[in-house]
Amino acid sequence: MNYYHLVKYERKPAYKAMYALSLASYWELEKPERNPFFDFVAASQLKGMRYKDSHDTFELSPAPGWANEAIESLRRFPLNLVEWPMRNSHRRDLKPLPAYIRPDRDPGTLFLRHDGKVIPVDERNVFHWNLDPYRVDSAGQGRRLADGTSFLLPYYMGLYEGVLQD
Repeated sequence: MNYYHLVKYERKPAYKAMYALSLASYWELEKPERNPFFDFVAASQLKGMRYKDSHDTFELSPAPGWANEAIESLRRFPLNLVEWPMRNSHRRDLKPLPAYIRPDRDPGTLFLRHDGKVIPVDERNVFHWNLDPYRVDSAGQGRRLADGTSFLLPYYMGLYEGVLQD
């Protein structure tokens, strides 16, 4: 969340470009997680940004079509926010998360799709975006109800930044 303010309000161009490069690098790590809030933050702050070092200039602007997955995640967000048990590890469209991504992982517990991304938001539990999106099984008991922040925060960020329309 701090990247939004770091890039938006930094007055020194050299610092702003350095923060933007860091945000762009981190966004590359986060893209497979399909988190619309982070997508809206990164894309809104990287629009038109470049980073120049002694060797080259790097274009940091988001690629065309970047918003499609963020909007799709919001569209697919479940209305039922009860933490139900889910089991997805048996699916054929999933493969184990490579060890180099998470060396500390428990073997057989973390998965991603063959396209390199996590399964969509409506096919897994998303209580909050800080849960591990690569963990496809959950032992929910139907006793907890999420508060909706996981949808509302990215939704209003998308509206504020003009990505979404009323």
